[in-house]
Amino acid sequence: MLTIAKLAVRRLLNSPQFTITAVLTLSFCVLANLFVFSAIYSTLLRPLPYPAAERLVILHNAYPGHQIERAPNSIPNYYDRRSQIPAFESVAIYRQSNASIGIETSVRNAEVGLISPNFFNTLGVPLRYGREFTDSEMDRGSSQVTIITDEFWKQNFNSDPTSVGKSFICDGLSVVVVGILPPGFKYLGNSAEFFRPAVHTAQERQPDFRHVNQWEMIARLAQGATISVAQSQVNSLNREQLRDDPYATLLATAKFHTRVSDLQNDYTREARPILAIVQCGVLLLFVIATVNIANLLLVRASSRSREFAIRRACGGKAVHVISELSIEALMLSCASVAAALLAQASLRSILARAAPPGMQFENSLPLNVALAFCIGTPLVCSLVLAAPACWFTLRNNLAVSIQSESRSGTTSKNVQKTRFALMMTQVTLAFTLLSVSGLLVESVQKLARVNPGFSVDGVYTTALALPKHRYNTPELQQRFTTRLTSMLQGAPGISGCAAGSAMPFHEQPVDNAIATEGSPPQSPISAHFLASATQEYWSLMGIALLDGRALDQRDEKEPGKTCVIDKALADRYWKGSSAIGRRLSLGGHVFNERGFRVANAVGKTGTLADKTPFRDYSWFVGFAPYRNPEIVVAAFTENGGWGAEAAAPVAHAVLETYYKKKTGQFENPNTSIAQK
Repeated sequence: MLTIAKLAVRRLLNSPQFTITAVLTLSFCVLANLFVFSAIYSTLLRPLPYPAAERLVILHNAYPGHQIERAPNSIPNYYDRRSQIPAFESVAIYRQSNASIGIETSVRNAEVGLISPNFFNTLGVPLRYGREFTDSEMDRGSSQVTIITDEFWKQNFNSDPTSVGKSFICDGLSVVVVGILPPGFKYLGNSAEFFRPAVHTAQERQPDFRHVNQWEMIARLAQGATISVAQSQVNSLNREQLRDDPYATLLATAKFHTRVSDLQNDYTREARPILAIVQCGVLLLFVIATVNIANLLLVRASSRSREFAIRRACGGKAVHVISELSIEALMLSCASVAAALLAQASLRSILARAAPPGMQFENSLPLNVALAFCIGTPLVCSLVLAAPACWFTLRNNLAVSIQSESRSGTTSKNVQKTRFALMMTQVTLAFTLLSVSGLLVESVQKLARVNPGFSVDGVYTTALALPKHRYNTPELQQRFTTRLTSMLQGAPGISGCAAGSAMPFHEQPVDNAIATEGSPPQSPISAHFLASATQEYWSLMGIALLDGRALDQRDEKEPGKTCVIDKALADRYWKGSSAIGRRLSLGGHVFNERGFRVANAVGKTGTLADKTPFRDYSWFVGFAPYRNPEIVVAAFTENGGWGAEAAAPVAHAVLETYYKKKTGQFENPNTSIAQK
């Protein structure tokens, strides 16, 4: 065997052009597959870096009746499932936020994770120093505490082991460090620098907040429990809670349920199809290269057909010839894999040095997987490369091969058929790869030509976190935003400035219900995306309004009472009629203080209370239109409750009847429809 190996090496060295071409071609394809497989392993196959990660699950509320398949969870969900699901050993909630840390000129923005007390216990990650949060620290207004990461500890406390009990400034308040995490901890793809308690009020624990979904929920299965058992118990709890749920009818229409899923599978769900497509592409490229090299090896074997025939005629065994061809193919494969591994190590080193701060290239394989790749790839590749040449040698006619003498360059019919089959396979695979690549490029080009409904030419954005203790009301936040945008408007080089809570394609979900005016009480309510913006936002982004007007200074006097909606929402609830002036509300109640007002009519609600006996006098006075009034209406109801709940609907009915009689439809030109 050693002699055969030496002869194979000598023959390859005697044909440097062929050897270099084959090694470079195969090594390039192996390198591509190595990078992609490394990404697949680190993303899909490698277990999460937590003890017994197979027992970690994630929960999502779903409302498929309203096309909501994945929604977060609520505070009541957390307390209920923590205490009433035996299949869960522990339950925790998480939400990513941001905060400003430091004082005066040294303030910077940082990502922070809001968590429940047993978050790290659920993940199975013990703290390096200190303790986790307690239930009492989740109460709003309780002590200001935090758990910091190892990196934050090193940067801000110089790795001082006595840092527990020390404090730093967060959102203008002094927060005390109660725990320090071990090195390298990271929750999935989040990059929180420290963690704060998931604070809330006692009211947010009540049943009517059960579907105010704002929190990601994870759980650790108890020993011996399975996902199916946990799913069954969660379903039973949901059915039991529907009996006293204030939105029971609406939830039944929405087909509400909760889905329990494996945490790793859920985390990788979006990357899985993309990586699979890329892996198929590079595998196809590898097959094309292998077929090409196999064709070249077949040509080399056919040129030695007379030599092989004489050796067999003199008593040589066919296995020796096959071993010689196989070892030659194995040498090429090993050299290609070695070159690919060296290239990968060099590229990883270059990318690591050139990477921006905070970016890491985690595409290394564990030792056992790397060994399997280094051993399996050459073996499989050599078998594929040597198979055509070995088949030709065994099927070759000895007499014809020996008699060929000077006609050694003339190939037999078997060689021609084999080479033709290999070439056709190569052409077919190449055509398939080119076709798929062309379709992919065309799809990307078509996607790039789609008009998103806004323009970003010359538009620059930045994120800003306001200290919550100083800007704890919408009025204060609006005042700061107005002052900031006014200052920037006059800055050199700035033609316009606007502020908003979300950018296009980065919506913030409001998962509590939205009800629309005119819908009967038993009709379904849905969740939609909601964001706030200043009046310059639409003109600055180049968003064209299809109807109505944008928000302006009139609306800033009562923030949150007027809105601009997109065409999809307008078509869903008011298709075939104008959505201008219609009302919608957060929380499932149209006529409450959280509802958006009909701004074409100006009015005032009120409530008078009489204590002996206790009675509420609900009233509303207003006129419309607000620019050129032509009708005045007043409504007064005894024992009617709040003004917005009793008198306002009466006045609205009067105005609606008036406009229907006058124009044939209820004209309320305040809500605007934006093209999006």
